[in-house]
Amino acid sequence: MEVFPSGPQPLTLLCLQPRRPVVPLFLISHLQKQLCRVSVHDDCIEAFNELRMSRKVKYVIYKISDDMKQIVVDEKSGEEDYEIFREKLASATDAKGNPAPRYATYDVEYDLGGGEGKR
Repeated sequence: MEVFPSGPQPLTLLCLQPRRPVVPLFLISHLQKQLCRVSVHDDCIEAFNELRMSRKVKYVIYKISDDMKQIVVDEKSGEEDYEIFREKLASATDAKGNPAPRYATYDVEYDLGGGEGKR
């Protein structure tokens, strides 16, 4: 399975006529690099299925590997505190210490109301 990485979008300049975006030439090579495909590592699918089926894992955090070719599992945890999960996402850095994007799945528990219980 292959997916396109999400993240900051390149700057697009608009001309005066509506519906005609103009991309400056210096961004073309940047765009080509950004549109390369990455694959999803099998560990990501296993971690997601474990979260979905076992209730032992509360969240899974994913990242793009250092070689920029795969999405891999960064961390999975059974920690119940949502604020700890948010802090881990906000404090994520790459190998150079720069802020880095992360992808995540979180098992949210909610009340259905009307006495139907929780999901």
